[in-house]
Amino acid sequence: MQRHLFHRSAKDHSRIQGGHELSLPRLVGVHVFAWLGRRLLGRPITDPTSGFSAIARRAVEFLVQNTPHDYPDLNVLLALHRAGLRVVEVPVVMRPRRAGKSQLRGLAPFIYLPKMCMYIWRVYRAPARTP
Repeated sequence: MQRHLFHRSAKDHSRIQGGHELSLPRLVGVHVFAWLGRRLLGRPITDPTSGFSAIARRAVEFLVQNTPHDYPDLNVLLALHRAGLRVVEVPVVMRPRRAGKSQLRGLAPFIYLPKMCMYIWRVYRAPARTP
C-alpha cells in the first residue's frame, strides 16, 4: 500500500487570487522555510507555511501522536518525511480571507519563528518514527 500526504503550495508568491500581496514578514517566512524545506526534504517545497493540506488517514493518525498542534507547517512535512510517508505539493488557488484573522499578526511572527525552528530541531534530533 502506498503511503502519502498531499501538501499544497502555489507556484508563485502571489498565492491569493486577485493579486493580493503577502506582507513582508510572511514573504520572508515563506522563502526561509521553503529554502530550509528543500534542503531537509531534498525536493522542491515552495510554501510550507500555509498549513493547508490534504492528508491520508494513516498520516493523520501519525501526526496526532507525533507533532505539536499549534503550527502545522514545515515541521509536519519533515516529521512525515522522516516517518517514510510521501510528501507531495500540488498547486491550488488561494483566495483572500473572508472571515477571521491570521494567527500570525502583531508580535506572533516573532514567536512563530523560534517555535518552528525548535520544532524542526526536535524532528531531526529524535529517532525517526514510523506510522
